[in-house]
Amino acid sequence: MDLLTGEPGGGGPGGGHVPGTGTLHLVINIIKTLKVYKMKNPHPKRPESLRIYECHVGISSVEGKVNSYNDFAENVLPRIKKLGYNSIQV
Repeated sequence: MDLLTGEPGGGGPGGGHVPGTGTLHLVINIIKTLKVYKMKNPHPKRPESLRIYECHVGISSVEGKVNSYNDFAENVLPRIKKLGYNSIQV
């Protein structure tokens, strides 16, 4: 018995099975069951121009300490976005 397809027959001569076809059948069956993903939201509009904000994560804290990536993401990135920048250079 073919372990991948469950079909009778062995891999030897006269067994009714061509070596490697079980895997092929399995892959074909998986592909047949895949569904096409539909986007839930429209693509964002492409910006008219690239606006780059140069930033330094470690010195971005207003508290006079070395800043962390998490704090930068939570506190600094929203301000950069609000200023109209659409790209950062770290």
